[in-house]
Amino acid sequence: MKKKKIKNYLKTGVILLGISLFLINCNTDLDETTLKINSDITVKNLSFKDIQLNTKLLQKLERITSQEKSSSISSKDTIYNSEYGFYININDVKYVESGGYNSYTFSITRDNPEDDKLENLLLSLNNQGNYDSYILKYDFTGEELNNLDENALNTRRTEYTSIDFNFSFKNDGESPVASRYVCVEIWTLVGIYSPRTFEIESYEWVSTIECEYVAGAGVGTGTTGSGTTSDNDTSGGGTGTTTGTTTGTTFISVPILSPEAKMLDAFFESLTPEQEECLDSQLHKEIKTFLLANFDPNIDGSIAPKSNISSRLPTSTSNYTFADAQNFAKLVLDNCGGDFNNSTFNELIILLEAEQGYKDQMSTSELIMYNALPISDQFNYLESALIATNETESIFSTYCERYNGKGDAFRHAYWNALASQSIGLYTTQLLTTKHEEKTSEYPYNYKENEMDLFNNQVGRDIFSQGSSNLKQDVLNALNNGSLRYLSNQTTDGKCRASFSSRLTPTNQ
Repeated sequence: MKKKKIKNYLKTGVILLGISLFLINCNTDLDETTLKINSDITVKNLSFKDIQLNTKLLQKLERITSQEKSSSISSKDTIYNSEYGFYININDVKYVESGGYNSYTFSITRDNPEDDKLENLLLSLNNQGNYDSYILKYDFTGEELNNLDENALNTRRTEYTSIDFNFSFKNDGESPVASRYVCVEIWTLVGIYSPRTFEIESYEWVSTIECEYVAGAGVGTGTTGSGTTSDNDTSGGGTGTTTGTTTGTTFISVPILSPEAKMLDAFFESLTPEQEECLDSQLHKEIKTFLLANFDPNIDGSIAPKSNISSRLPTSTSNYTFADAQNFAKLVLDNCGGDFNNSTFNELIILLEAEQGYKDQMSTSELIMYNALPISDQFNYLESALIATNETESIFSTYCERYNGKGDAFRHAYWNALASQSIGLYTTQLLTTKHEEKTSEYPYNYKENEMDLFNNQVGRDIFSQGSSNLKQDVLNALNNGSLRYLSNQTTDGKCRASFSSRLTPTNQ
């Protein structure tokens, strides 16, 4: 996950030679944001400010943009195409130049993606000086791109689909529409060189795909046809008569990650070895889903809060940022160690949602000790309480059973048994004993404390005696009368202890 393209290729003599040659021949007139190295292909990173001077390019973008979701192409980071259901990021562009040819590659984000394969929009200069537009679907995900080498890339096939005309083909040697085309795709590594630091900042994989006719005269459909479009753009393929002298078509593109993918990539690259250690495939998928579900397509960095995680995220309910979501995900990963590594991401979200409510029920001394615990112990302690509460609610139906009744006895014993298993007997004893140090709410409150402390101890004893099934053994203690509940609860619906309440075995 931490693999860098720069690490894979700095060792090669070809690139080292290219660096040397560049340093020898560099001059003081360099004002480009990027320079080529060891290739006849130049790659530049551009923003909308850089591309807006290209009027033909803007005309093409305007043509494929649906205005119902984008009021002005110049006032948005993204524009929308309703026919294909995707957003186009126009403020992060890969520009490729080779001889008299150039192309612009944009990342796209679909409303309903079929899979997680990387897709881009390519605007490719044609012989008439206009731009043909294509959807590029690569045979890899954005994450996989970081770890693919030249050999692996050359076994993949990129699908190019025109979004202007009825023409599409795959780089498989046989076009489903234009059978006279044979296409070959070659991947080239281009070093992106900083004119300011004279150091390679990164490498970019560049895809060059060349398609040519292999037959003589005939009728075919393709980008080199003679058809025209409603805006007199002759760049694309109407149906026309071709001859053996028809020239081929070349596309050059640079895979570019969507803003979401870049944020995800940066997030996973920033993890510590300890955080990576617990990132199994399921948790990896859940974190990706969480982050992407909270991403705003307007690419303004904001997210819609998926959950009310008030104790971890900012107090505002409307201004969560993507960074907040990333920090939350890192917090989850910090709690994967030890006995907690079987919990899923969504379960951890539930724990965090419940944490503040549980803190409100803590005594002052319990809260001080809880806050001093390692975060993993905090989560395990909280998880024990939540599991015990959920089990109690599934077994006992009435309020008076769950409060000061037999259900309350079961909950305390099971909670202490679970906590002892996850954070240790001694820590559990200190925390749960401090839990009973809350200020008394009424004269007989002390009887509740006596009941809870008794059942807490039974739960810890069940664990310390080597139980292999904590829940069943606590139920056994409930049924054989080893636990205690309060008899003669008040009849005012509050189920509190009364003057005549006594600790009573739970089998009575």
